[in-house]
Amino acid sequence: GVYFATPSEVFPTRTGTDSVAPAEASPPENELQRDARSRLASLEPLVRAERPSDADAPEDWRRLTGSDHFAAMSLASARRADPSAFSPYEEYMAFRHAVSDLERRLAGAGSRRVPELRLPA
Repeated sequence: GVYFATPSEVFPTRTGTDSVAPAEASPPENELQRDARSRLASLEPLVRAERPSDADAPEDWRRLTGSDHFAAMSLASARRADPSAFSPYEEYMAFRHAVSDLERRLAGAGSRRVPELRLPA
């Protein structure tokens, strides 16, 4: 029951003024965006391997490279965003969780398995 959705699919814009600016007009990347891109780029060799350990990994990786994930982490877009939308930090954390899941799947560590919750005694 889990599926990928980009931020623009979850929070569709109401008017054309809310759309993301062209790349040449966009502000420089912030630390959240740089870290997210770097972590995702580090998985590319595993994804492009002849036979990745998870058959769905290449498509999932491709979807994570979608530009609106990174645009949603922009501090500039947060200033004009809908108050019901996630903050750039929340977008970053959700993205990092998805990337961490993909890392585990590519490493062959129990693809798509929900970890067992252990509470302290």
